[in-house]
Amino acid sequence: MSSIFYHEDDYGTIQLIPEENLPFIWYEFEKIIGYDIEQKVDTNVTEIFSLDKPKIKLAERKIPVTIFESLCESFGFTKIAEVYTGYASYRGLDKKSKAFSLCDEQQKFKDFTLFYETEGTFISYLWVLDHFYRHDSIVKLLNEFGKKWRLCLAENGEKVVNLREINILKKYRG
Repeated sequence: MSSIFYHEDDYGTIQLIPEENLPFIWYEFEKIIGYDIEQKVDTNVTEIFSLDKPKIKLAERKIPVTIFESLCESFGFTKIAEVYTGYASYRGLDKKSKAFSLCDEQQKFKDFTLFYETEGTFISYLWVLDHFYRHDSIVKLLNEFGKKWRLCLAENGEKVVNLREINILKKYRG
């Protein structure tokens, strides 16, 4: 597959972060719930809520790009040549993001793409665009990330999954 597009609203809504951030993430989720309740009372939305940055950044894990990419390929994921983003009718090349997608034999999008950004030779940010997690390759790859780099998956104020827990990971999105 030569290119992929994501809508700007999808950026980082499901991200992979160091598991030491779990207490911080739960605290942020509580803030979202409070914010959501306030907005339901007052229909005039005056501000947009966003999560604070995790205390421990993914870059601190020092995940080598070469090892990360080899691992993705070993689980049957295809590297995407170009990543585009935008909104409505606007499309533009995202120069900082790279991606792997689980593709079928015709190299068509298969409902799961792993986007990543780098700082030098290390991964600095990982996020997912998905619609279906029960495919064995997806579960196994995410579980491997969890075991190898102690990562969890945080979904925009809704769910957190420790990627080392394969049984919980299998139920996620199931």
